[in-house]
Amino acid sequence: MKILIYALGLALVYLAPAEAAAPTSQCRFSGDTQVKSGTKYACLFYKGKSTWINVPKVKTSKLNQYERTKLKAYTEIRKQISTSEPKNIRLQFFVSDNFPKDLRTKYVAQINLSTRLYDQFFAPETPINVYLQTEKDEEFIDSTPILSRQKQDYANFLEYWRMNQGTSHVLGLVANFTEYTGKPEGHTGVILSSKTNAKSVQIYSEQVVPHEYFHVVQDYFKYKRDQVGYADDDEIDAIYPPIFREGSANTISTALGMGSFETYLLFYRVLVAQNKGDGAWPPFNTLTKKENVIAALKSIELRSNNPTINMPQFVLGSLVFEWLIAEYGFDAFKKLIYNQSLNINFEENLKLSLGITKDRLYDLSSEHIIQAFKFPLPR
Repeated sequence: MKILIYALGLALVYLAPAEAAAPTSQCRFSGDTQVKSGTKYACLFYKGKSTWINVPKVKTSKLNQYERTKLKAYTEIRKQISTSEPKNIRLQFFVSDNFPKDLRTKYVAQINLSTRLYDQFFAPETPINVYLQTEKDEEFIDSTPILSRQKQDYANFLEYWRMNQGTSHVLGLVANFTEYTGKPEGHTGVILSSKTNAKSVQIYSEQVVPHEYFHVVQDYFKYKRDQVGYADDDEIDAIYPPIFREGSANTISTALGMGSFETYLLFYRVLVAQNKGDGAWPPFNTLTKKENVIAALKSIELRSNNPTINMPQFVLGSLVFEWLIAEYGFDAFKKLIYNQSLNINFEENLKLSLGITKDRLYDLSSEHIIQAFKFPLPR
């Protein structure tokens, strides 16, 4: 599990002032959100200035090609949510009394919603443990091996939260399917400040719970191979490349976490815009040509190519698999997940599941990425 913190330091497409009046209150932090007249706004910073941004409702006929692709993917994913009770997953919750009550309610609801989609991937009576913890629960974390072994990923935030700092962040606590405890079971969850609440977390927090949970789905089809072990990270990445593991998890979780297509668009515009301009990973500022997009995707195939960089795999990967789901459908995407169990590299998985090569995937999805990065920053 990688800890991902969306800085949300930039803004998305600059909307004309003709839209409904934005909130007039000051932003408390980058990524602050507010609902006004039924419309969700995100407050974002760029070059010392803050702007409230929203995505108004637009008729489907008025959407551009990029937005139509996003709508198709969003719809494909959301229609997988079963209206029936889950038959396969058996949930067990470990919720701290210190966990903020409004977020507890929200995140339990997100787990239950996600389960209605994820249930189709599992055999009957599959146990999945859900952990909702805070900085006040370090004793429980330390006494629970499946949690404590990843403590280094969020240890700094335990200290920040004790000082009432960084309380707008929600972090992944655990995300895997393993026999680490002696029996095959899933583990997912998040950790946050005991002092925060649903109105005081950044917009990215809307998708963290289903994102970590989707890693359990992915791991379910590879945990037996995980038990054998790998020679190094490059061997892992050849089978489960970062853009697939983190990117597709972002694609699925964002569709589940955002309750409307407008909020889904808002999140993605923020995600892309924060990775443009000063301080961004340099290739992000070159994504205006197909060859540059393909080069960027190739450069992040292995974590060893960019050991200190992890944001590109989330951003570019989520766009690649959004395009894939829109064009090939969710059933085709499911084959990629199922075929992880065959212990074949990702190139072979793509050929078997979709009949395309990795290079072809990059080529076909590149225009979608180019269009995503066309949204301008505010002046």
